[in-house]
Amino acid sequence: MTDRKKSPIPYFIAALLIFLAVALGAAFMKAAEEKAANPGDISAQVAAHADKTLKEQETAEEAEQAAESAAALIDTKAALSNRILGNPNAPIKVSEHSSLTCPHCAHFHKETFKPFKEAYIDTGKAYLVFSDFPLNGPALHASMIARCLPHERYFDFVQMLFEKQSEWAFDKSYMDKLKTYAAPYGLDGDMFDACINDTNLRDGILGRMKASQTQWEIASTPSFVVNNKTTISGALSFDEFDKRVQEALADNSETESGKAPE
Repeated sequence: MTDRKKSPIPYFIAALLIFLAVALGAAFMKAAEEKAANPGDISAQVAAHADKTLKEQETAEEAEQAAESAAALIDTKAALSNRILGNPNAPIKVSEHSSLTCPHCAHFHKETFKPFKEAYIDTGKAYLVFSDFPLNGPALHASMIARCLPHERYFDFVQMLFEKQSEWAFDKSYMDKLKTYAAPYGLDGDMFDACINDTNLRDGILGRMKASQTQWEIASTPSFVVNNKTTISGALSFDEFDKRVQEALADNSETESGKAPE
């Protein structure tokens, strides 16, 4: 009588099931830990992404020299000062929270920004404060570079980056393209390198982003805050954006009129 050989298939299936159970359990635990450690704050992720890019392009000695140059060449306080378009005494303040690599933000600046500027800013009804909300390393570096430019060239540079976003924002060599873009606006050579290595500038931008994320509950870009009270989100058409701004002003007016005299 011949012995029957046992099929190895059941053992293989059992081993596979055990492996999958362990792997899925580990993945679940990791996801739970990441959620607990980072409940919506993306600033650390953006900083890590930006730092990784710089480390790939520089040796340790070059990075140290660049950091020293940054301290000597860049006026960080001036770079972090508010970027305002229009008359700051205008009755309506609109704070824009955008990422320079965000396609929806680019759409807003290509389609809605010009009529908004003509209707509100150029007429003295409103002024715009641009608040950086970088969502990745390239956006952070672009925001830093824009802030190292002369104030009067800032908004033109930002608008150009939005219009050419598809050419640089998703390219591995984005830094080279940003360097080419920045030169005609007054930032080249040592100044460019010093700017992107300025850790105080980087931390200042990320700190403001974190604060606005908390204060205004900014969850997507672009988002706009009207008179420090009402948040409007999305790449809206001008007609819809205009309507939402007017609604926000009406709501603010009703709130103010309902207050008891001080």
